[in-house]
Amino acid sequence: MTAMIKDTNVPGGDVRAANVTFYFVNGTTLTPIGSAKNLPVGLVDVTNGSVGTASAIVQLNIGSANAQSFQIAVGITGGYTNNPFDALSENVVTVAKPIPGGFIVGGGELVNTAATTGLIKGAVGQPTDFSFNVQYNKSQTNPQGKAFFTIRSYYKSNGTLDSSLHTYIVSTSAIALLAVTVPTASFSSKANVDELLSNGTVVSVEGGATLLMSMNGVTNTLAITVQRKAGGLWYSSNFNSATGKTVEQAISAGDVSVN
Repeated sequence: MTAMIKDTNVPGGDVRAANVTFYFVNGTTLTPIGSAKNLPVGLVDVTNGSVGTASAIVQLNIGSANAQSFQIAVGITGGYTNNPFDALSENVVTVAKPIPGGFIVGGGELVNTAATTGLIKGAVGQPTDFSFNVQYNKSQTNPQGKAFFTIRSYYKSNGTLDSSLHTYIVSTSAIALLAVTVPTASFSSKANVDELLSNGTVVSVEGGATLLMSMNGVTNTLAITVQRKAGGLWYSSNFNSATGKTVEQAISAGDVSVN
């Protein structure tokens, strides 16, 4: 789950002063979700304190049902407050059991545009390389495989602009989900973010980040999002500031296949 927080005050403050809690809504009762309480907010762009995100990996039990909907509210505390019952603070999350099976494979490049964002947002005009190969195991119980990305950015890992081009490597560590509905697919996992230095040394930036991908094998489009553990974004390939989502874009080289 991810919430985007905006400070619309003039002058604006710094949304990192906020904490976010996701709630189950049952009538007038709010029940905090255990793994999504008092989450820190991190900035989408370190130069703009008015927009940030908070995220958490949440497990929702739907029992023997194939699908179930949950009314979810976002509560903000700390330096900012909101009304969790407000229409803009609530949404319905529908959880469905993925149909076991499926296979995604891809390799190539996305060209970074002005819509890329995050602390290590891609250098405009430079490619972000991708390679992934994920499928369900023979017993059709768990997805397995790897995904690997190379991001070229003029930003240091703390989000400050630099005159030198930095190379960041994002690699999957623990796969959470592969959902295939040909020709589309979505994929999520834990990921490691590392920086490749000019002397060949690899330095760890963060472990346990969250990687999200969506793709279409017919239109050859791909969206890549890397969420920070401490809130905010490491990287979004094509960020829509109105919705807080990464939008798929056509790859510039290579191929994306969904089977």
